[in-house]
Amino acid sequence: MLPKKHLSYSQINTYLQCPAQYYFQYMEGIPQPKNPGLIRGTAVHSGLEHNFAQKIESRKDLPIHEAMEWAVSTFEMEAEEVEFKKQTKEETKDSVATLMGLAMRELAPEYQPIAVEDTITLEFENMPYTYIAKLDLIDEEGHIVDFKTSGRTPADNIVRDNLQLAGYALAYRMEYGQQEASISLDYLVNLKKVKRKKIQAYATNAQLDRFLAILSIVAENIEQGIFYPNPTFQYCGNCPFRKECHDRW
Repeated sequence: MLPKKHLSYSQINTYLQCPAQYYFQYMEGIPQPKNPGLIRGTAVHSGLEHNFAQKIESRKDLPIHEAMEWAVSTFEMEAEEVEFKKQTKEETKDSVATLMGLAMRELAPEYQPIAVEDTITLEFENMPYTYIAKLDLIDEEGHIVDFKTSGRTPADNIVRDNLQLAGYALAYRMEYGQQEASISLDYLVNLKKVKRKKIQAYATNAQLDRFLAILSIVAENIEQGIFYPNPTFQYCGNCPFRKECHDRW
């Protein structure tokens, strides 16, 4: 039985990577430890959300220092339960401020949002679940944007057959009754010299059909209780459920 009778992109992606990981995370509800990269992304994302939420009405970005302070404050709250290894806490905090500053200078002025963190729930006939899509930003021209942070420069082909973007496009079309102008991944890359990379794409009907087919298969497998470790061991190295998986399988 699907928990709460819904699936999100994160759940689908987790199942496709490793059904056993899905089982421990979503069926058993075993908490995952936070890591520095995750909370850095969370902090920057929070700063962007804070800025864009007020920009819907004000049509102006916040002062850069205010957005940076918001992101750093979020980081401080999230960092309480995190173990820092490769970078110290202060170094990671500095990278949050640097990425947020870059976002406010180069990324934020490009968008005039009409919706921020827009949660869309899709229901399908004869399917016992819903799909929940959470769109980071929709601008007034109908562009859908997902903001990400990364420690490496993403490849240009990362948007090819991207399930997350296909799910966003489907959600937008069903909710707003029109086709989106584009769907984009807008990256803030945390290298020695931070940079921004935006990758824009356009969803085809074939990609939406592929998304729906995968959504249906994953949901059916979960409903039937089909869980097993990834046979390639590709995701085992950093998996937080290695012990549980070894004990069970």
